[in-house]
Amino acid sequence: MEKKFQDILKSEQKKINPITDVPEDLNLDIIRNDYTKIRLITSKNKQLGLKEWIQTNIDFVNMLFERDRILLFKGFSCLIPKIDFSEIVTITSNGKPLNYKEPSTPRTEVTDEIYTSTEYPKEQKIAQHNEHSYSDFWSKKVFFYCEKPSVSGGHTPITDSRSVCKLIPKEITEKFESKGGVMYVRNFSDEMDINWEVFFDTSVNSEVEEYCKKKNIKLQWREDNKLKIFQISQAILNDKNDNDKNWFNQTHLFHYSNLNEEISQYLIENYGLESLPRNTYYADGSEIEVKDLNEIREAYEKAMFRFDWEEGNFIMIDNVHFTHGRDSYEGDRSLLVSMSEEDSIDNYL
Repeated sequence: MEKKFQDILKSEQKKINPITDVPEDLNLDIIRNDYTKIRLITSKNKQLGLKEWIQTNIDFVNMLFERDRILLFKGFSCLIPKIDFSEIVTITSNGKPLNYKEPSTPRTEVTDEIYTSTEYPKEQKIAQHNEHSYSDFWSKKVFFYCEKPSVSGGHTPITDSRSVCKLIPKEITEKFESKGGVMYVRNFSDEMDINWEVFFDTSVNSEVEEYCKKKNIKLQWREDNKLKIFQISQAILNDKNDNDKNWFNQTHLFHYSNLNEEISQYLIENYGLESLPRNTYYADGSEIEVKDLNEIREAYEKAMFRFDWEEGNFIMIDNVHFTHGRDSYEGDRSLLVSMSEEDSIDNYL
């Protein structure tokens, strides 16, 4: 394990220079475990507005993000969420917030390109994932703003995708690469999950067919206008700058074994493996062994780092280098999310 940990630390030893010219109105820290670290930026003045501070110090913020790839802002005054949130995303991005296309989970758009976090029951956990990594496009940046933290639980655990890739046994990562990545299979219906009209943002069959052809998504129309799609995507992204490998997919999350065993057995018995709402295979169509998926889950669990949300906290995440998830929680909880800078496989090795 010591050797494995030292291997993971290698990426942190590359050309790391000391931070200079730190603004006097904040404290800089690193919060971390052995595998995942977050840059913490804490205001010394609770009346200081985050949007105004970022506008004044945008070069410093960009430098920090380029260096650490994840920034957690604390101690600033609360945002006027719907207005300030969107403006902060625009200030810190190349372009405006993105529309949430090809959604995986239900969200509510509270204003233009600002959404609620995933609307799943509070009793359920959401597994670690890079946003939209089941597709051929995704956002480079993901932003969360905490309007109201939960009474207990409700963390947004973070993992470093590079550490996760190193923690997964090599024979598993090599198997995914040799088989061409991951195939995501979805059966859309009104009974479970989101329907295809929501996913494709249209109720016109011919428009769905045109979109799928453009995106190389195979489709099958089934009885009662139900739809099944087959979408092949990457398992790993190699960074062009330093050739680091990022584990970048949602294989473990889409696979039926991610569900409670009682629920998965019910679905298989009543719908069959071929008609599950969602499932994953290797890109060549062969089945992924559950024991391998459990190894992947263990890697995420080992790399996972949690911090406590406080009202007004804001986090800016590199969506390729870091994953996020959600713990179950008690009480009310309100997080807003936005995404920016569309990215694709063409930008990676």
